[in-house]
Parts: sequence; C-alpha cells; structure tokens
Amino acid sequence: MQYFWGYVKIALDSLWSNKTRTLLTTLGIIIGVASILTLLGVGKAAQDWIESSFESFGSDNIYILPGNREGSFSGPPGLTDNFTLNEIEQFERYSKRYIDKATAGAFGMYNAKYLTKDKFIELNSYTSGSYIDLMEYKADIGRMVNQQDMDQYKKVTTIGPKVADTLFEDEDPIGKDIKVGNVNFQVVGVFESKGSSSFQDQDDVIIVPYSAFYRYLLKKDKIAYIIASAKDPELVEYAKTEADEIFSKIRRIREGDDKTFSISDAGEFLETIQQVTGIFTIFLAAIAAISLLVGGIGVMNIMFVSITERTKEIGLRKSLGARNRDILFQFLTESIIVTMLGGLGGMALGVGLSTILSKLASLGSSIYIDSIILAVVFSIIIGLVFGIYPAKKASKLNPIDALRYE
Repeated sequence: MQYFWGYVKIALDSLWSNKTRTLLTTLGIIIGVASILTLLGVGKAAQDWIESSFESFGSDNIYILPGNREGSFSGPPGLTDNFTLNEIEQFERYSKRYIDKATAGAFGMYNAKYLTKDKFIELNSYTSGSYIDLMEYKADIGRMVNQQDMDQYKKVTTIGPKVADTLFEDEDPIGKDIKVGNVNFQVVGVFESKGSSSFQDQDDVIIVPYSAFYRYLLKKDKIAYIIASAKDPELVEYAKTEADEIFSKIRRIREGDDKTFSISDAGEFLETIQQVTGIFTIFLAAIAAISLLVGGIGVMNIMFVSITERTKEIGLRKSLGARNRDILFQFLTESIIVTMLGGLGGMALGVGLSTILSKLASLGSSIYIDSIILAVVFSIIIGLVFGIYPAKKASKLNPIDALRYE
C-alpha cells in the first residue's frame, strides 16, 4: 500500500507540473464520457417517459386494429384498412364472457377556428360513451361528450386544455362555437390535462361524437380502431382471444385464413417501442464511445511524450535501485489517474447535459447510477489499456542509455 501511494504522489506531481497538457489530455476522455452519459441518460429518460405515458392507455385495455399487423405495433391506427359501423354494432351485440366495455373511434387532423384565432388540432371521435372510462377522461369544466350526443348526432365537442388556452385564452369556452373544417361544433366542456402520450399531446385534441364526425365531416364510414377493456387485468389474454373469435365470425374468417385485423394490448405496444428506443440509444452510445477511444489514443500519445521528456529521470531512478515494475506501475498509475480525472469531469458534464436536455424535452429525471458507474469504470479501463504499452516501454529502458539521452 505504501508503494501504491508513492506511485500516486509521483503521478500527481508530474501531472500538476504540466497542468495545461494534463487538461488537454483529459479533454478527450471528458468529451467521450459526457457523450455516453448524455445519450444513455436521455435515452433512459425517454424510455421511462414512454412507459409512464402508456399507463394512460389502461392495463386492462385491448386494441383491435384493422389490417394484419401480426401482433406488433406498426404505427398509428387507421392508416391502412378500416372497420365499418355495421361491424362495430355486430361486435356490440355478441355475448361476451371476458370483455367488459368497448368503444370504437376515428380521428382526423383539422384546423379549428374561433373568431380570429385558429389552431391545427387532432379530432378524436368515439361511437359510445364508454370511451370516458376506457380512456380515463374527466371534465375540468363543463361536461364530456356523452352517449346522448352520439345518438342524436349532436355537433358538440369537449376540448383539451391547450386548445382552450389557444382559442379562448381567458374567455369561458362553454357554449361557444368553434369551426372545425367548415362545420361549427359547440363546446360543452374542457377535459382535465392528460399530458403527452407516445403518439400525441393528449391536451391538444378535441373530442366529438362519431355520429356527427361521420355525418358532417368524414362523410364516409371509416372507423380506425376499437378499444375494449377486460373484466379484470388478469383476463386480458382471454379478452384478446374472445375478441379474435368474435371478429373472425363477423368477417367470416375461417381457421387457417389470413386475419384482416390485429389485436394487441398496451404492453405489446410498449415492449415494441422500448426495443426500438433501446437499440437506438445503444447505437448512439456506441458511436459516442468512439470519442472515448480517440481520447484513449491521445492519452497513449501524451504518455510517450512524457516518457521521452523524463528519460533521464527514469535512468536515474533505475540507477538508484528502481525495478522495472516500479517504473511500469509509476507510468501506468499516471495514465489511469489522467483517464479517471477525465471520467469524473465527463461524469459531471454528462449528468448536467442529460438533465438539462431531459428537462427541456419534459422527460423527467435522467440521472442513472448504473450509467455513471459504467462510464467512469470504462474510462479507467481506457487508461489501463492505453497506458500499459508506454509504461512497459518505459520500464524496459536501459539505465545507462537513459542517463546519456539528450
């Protein structure tokens, strides 16, 4: 242990006597570690945000989408095939053992206008009042669009808080008309903030009855998805099987035929998206690791310079009894300290950057201890790997030749 602290003291004295060179040497390590930590931190924060956003989809909800997606999520619903209102009515008439509530929906992008203010929004529509429970909507002021509105083809809407802020500012929106496309819809309520999901800002949408959307705007039977809930979260798989059997009967699909619909749950969507974001994060971190390797090469280069400058010192130490391993450990310790300092500096910079970027993107906390430990340990390993060759070369110098070196 005494020898170890002796190596550390000699290394620190050497590094301190060349402060500028030490700083420039550690800079590559700092940038490499900071890049890795920033990308891993933001990537992990994004994954956590995706996971929390999917909680709003309900753990007991299943999603029936048109088109054969082979059980995987391949983008927002309704971009390929569609369901018809007749199919939804048939689905509702079937006796169900595991499925509790169900609603179908369609959506579209429209310009919403009130007096001189306008906003490009997403319009969501549903076929039954069950959507309130399934999607966990709550009215902040006024009321939600209900089943009576659906049955009577009423041109009413419940709007999101961001739509209300943009179009009405401090004005009470209840009872006012907004023009969506060329159709006026009366605002009957503003729902409570739901935040952002993986697909949309859920506060920046409006909700209308599907009956009015179909009759006045869409003007064609185009239902994009069905949301149903299992009677218990533990029965989700049974509910999916039941929905599959019912829709196979509705669409007259025999066993062995290709399905013209897909059934998934929020867990499957989440798993697929997390796999994609995880691979993407690792890929970016691997690219960032290249800068750490470049920093390691810089450390090796500076170590060679340091050995050249201190050749006489090495010769003197050897002539006074220093062994090869003493010289080896001295320069290896110096290399490791340089990269460790760079790792600590990169850790501070990386944590700061990832936190700032995550906050700007509203992703929440992005400080993960495992990433910090990994980056710092990796930087020390870089010092060991790239310092071993120069240190070994220094330890093998002939003391007589070293003392004569000019």
